Amino acid sequence: MTLNPADRPYFSLSVDGLEHDFQILSFTGHEAINQPFCFTLELVSERMSLDLEDLLNRPAFLQFAPDAGGIH
Repeated sequence: MTLNPADRPYFSLSVDGLEHDFQILSFTGHEAINQPFCFTLELVSERMSLDLEDLLNRPAFLQFAPDAGGIH
């Protein structure tokens, strides 16, 4: 069975100032009134040389669809 492109899951991650090949395996999010939201992402990359400390404290955007919104 072939999926219609509209039925395929789409998630992408943009990290300011960092080129990467991340693929998102899963994510969970938590938000509450008067509390900062928190998302935990499980990512994979083929770049073995990626320094994980380069990811710390960088603004990022998790997008839920090619033409839709997401979370900063």
